[in-house]
Amino acid sequence: MIVIVIVIVIVLVLVLVDAALLGRSSWTDDELQTAWRRHAETLDPSVFPRFSEVAPHAAELTWEEILDSGLDLLLRGLEERLRL
Repeated sequence: MIVIVIVIVIVLVLVLVDAALLGRSSWTDDELQTAWRRHAETLDPSVFPRFSEVAPHAAELTWEEILDSGLDLLLRGLEERLRL
């Protein structure tokens, strides 16, 4: 179960990092955080349980934190893979 949550978080972070790096989003930090909160409130947690778990945490992040955290997760994952 925890592996699924980690994978979902990594995917969400990578998508957001991709958007931040490529400048795909014109959203401000406030707009990004509001979107996470709004969707967390409107989506059914029984249908989207992982999103419901992640959204409150994601709603606290800024673009800079997403980029920093995403790159850190990506690099740590690559380092771990090289160890295997």
